[in-house]
This record gives sequence, C-alpha cells and structure tokens, in this order.
Amino acid sequence: MEMIIYSLKVAAILIAFYLLYKWVMSRETHHSANRFLLLGSAALAFVLPLCSISIHTSSLNPTVAISQALWGSKR
Repeated sequence: MEMIIYSLKVAAILIAFYLLYKWVMSRETHHSANRFLLLGSAALAFVLPLCSISIHTSSLNPTVAISQALWGSKR
C-alpha cells in the first residue's frame, strides 16, 4: 500500500513539473537548460515524496495563553 501512495505522489509531482516545463521552458532554444530542468525535475520527483514536513501547532487558545502569561495560571 505504501508503494502505491509513493507512486501516486511521484506521478503528481512529475505532472506538476511537466506543466511548469510547458509553461516556462517549452519555447526556449537553450537545449542544455531544458535538459537540466527535465533531468533535475525527474530526480527531484523521486526524492520529494520521501521528505516529511511537520507543522507544530499549539493546542492552547490564544486568549488563555495570554492570560496565563499575564497572571501566571488559569482562572
């Protein structure tokens, strides 16, 4: 199951990079730049799904956090 999810992520990233390529670089005549972008995006598409991004959020209500900071304890 994990391999299917990884493959779907890679496919989605490849589609996004391809659309970016068609939008930005498709009419360029610098073939070395086109080649670098295509090879780099293909390599990056297989690495990006392996990276995890975590977002830490506080579970405290901002009003409670401010009152705790001002008065030292919950009221």
